[in-house]
Amino acid sequence: MSAEIKMNVLLPDDFPFSVFVAALEGGINYWYRARTYRWQDAHGNDDLYGFHAYGTPIEEDNERLIDRETVLCGLAAVCGSDDIKLNGRWRDEIRRAVGSGDAGLVDSDLADSIVQTGLFGEIVYG
Repeated sequence: MSAEIKMNVLLPDDFPFSVFVAALEGGINYWYRARTYRWQDAHGNDDLYGFHAYGTPIEEDNERLIDRETVLCGLAAVCGSDDIKLNGRWRDEIRRAVGSGDAGLVDSDLADSIVQTGLFGEIVYG
């Protein structure tokens, strides 16, 4: 099973998972305080569909969920429109990663931008 985004590109199943891990492990820690998160199933395998984090953005009191859908929404918004205020070079790098299907091209800064866009509809922090 693969996810399709607005560029009409089929992403490998592990692409959103890899973006999530890059974001949680280094990209969003300056604005998001994860209370709990899960990336492995009960057998210790990468959970490509059920990964998630619950936490609070630093300027909010309400908890927010980051999951596969959040990542896919962020990717679709960044790749499908130039309306998201994002450094043009970063947008190009995200689009190149999506076009090639290589999540290894998405570093923690790019993952942060994708998650923020999926969660808020725009870049709010940094």
